[in-house]
Amino acid sequence: MANPTVGQLVRVRWHDAHGSAANVVYSIDEIPHAPIEVVSYGILLKQDAVGVSIASEQCDMDSWRGYSFIPAGMLLFIEAVKRSRQRKPPPVLDV
Repeated sequence: MANPTVGQLVRVRWHDAHGSAANVVYSIDEIPHAPIEVVSYGILLKQDAVGVSIASEQCDMDSWRGYSFIPAGMLLFIEAVKRSRQRKPPPVLDV
């Protein structure tokens, strides 16, 4: 796995457990018996042997919200999102 640094925007691919609502009926053949693969994006808060924590929003420069914790055993891949080249701003039209 790559080692992005804290504060970088990251893409995390991981396996998630799943279920269904109690009001939906499935036959045994319709029930998926495997984790689903998920891709999450966020600002890296922490990465260690326990797992990865990311957040979608930074507040007041020292607080976070919209966070997710992904246990290390569920991680498939984590990488920093590379910035694309800067685009020129559109021209300002005089009206």
